[in-house]
Amino acid sequence: MKKYLEGKPNIHVGYEFSSNDRFPELPTKKLELIQEESIDADHPIIHTTADVIFQFNGQNKPMNGIEKLHTKKLTILNIGYKNVDAVKIIKDWIKNGRKIGTEYLLCFTFLQWIRWVLSDLKNEFDEFENDLEGINVRFLAREPRFLIPISPISKIIIYGTEIESEDGTVYQLVLKVVSTDE
Repeated sequence: MKKYLEGKPNIHVGYEFSSNDRFPELPTKKLELIQEESIDADHPIIHTTADVIFQFNGQNKPMNGIEKLHTKKLTILNIGYKNVDAVKIIKDWIKNGRKIGTEYLLCFTFLQWIRWVLSDLKNEFDEFENDLEGINVRFLAREPRFLIPISPISKIIIYGTEIESEDGTVYQLVLKVVSTDE
């Protein structure tokens, strides 16, 4: 674990710490990782954390291992198009399942980037396009939304939304596992 944390000064687990500090007990509740390079998500610290936040600074390569995570809540900030493969994530969820309540929030700075990802999802999961009536969310206008069954008791809902933050407008792609009763 020490080797993984060396050279990564911007890791936060409820508080800032350096490689000289005592490491938090696993599993941790929250992990925030700010990276200027690509992030390899397939790591024990990330796998055992309940709430993970990744933030990209600058141009980055695609994230590795994101589809393997069983993290209940994942937020990825400042995504560029092709940093995160949403189609690969959903295919893994369909194949391997996820717990009800799992929620991934993929946050984009530019509307066009989320549109490209939604277009990729439409190309792959067109038969599951759905208006998601009854879900009380302000969806991105005229953009596709999806409802994909993954088991007799759960389904994935996917939609885009626009959020105003202190840094400006954020376009958020929501991937969420819900009960079939919802």
